[in-house]
Amino acid sequence: MKMEEYRKMMTKSFKKRLKIHAKKSHDYATEDVLANFKRVANIMKVWKPDISTPHGVAFVYIVLKLDRFANLVFRNKKPLNESVQDTIDDLKNYMDLMEACYNENI
Repeated sequence: MKMEEYRKMMTKSFKKRLKIHAKKSHDYATEDVLANFKRVANIMKVWKPDISTPHGVAFVYIVLKLDRFANLVFRNKKPLNESVQDTIDDLKNYMDLMEACYNENI
């Protein structure tokens, strides 16, 4: 692949990812684009999940979805990426997956 072709491909990819980022950051973050990472990090400091286990990883995913829900609902933000109901449904799915991960390892 020639450099010019590669740069065009990367530019197209970057523009696409910027659009996705704008929608997702709206749904997850506040005025601080890193806000959701900071909130979730603080929760992880309290609970200290063992992320070397599948159920520990599932816990992290659940906290991320709860954070997204809270950011949208409690700040009265209209979602740009997926609906609030989608987030609730994802959360239920992650809870089922966490249960399966936990039960497989007990």
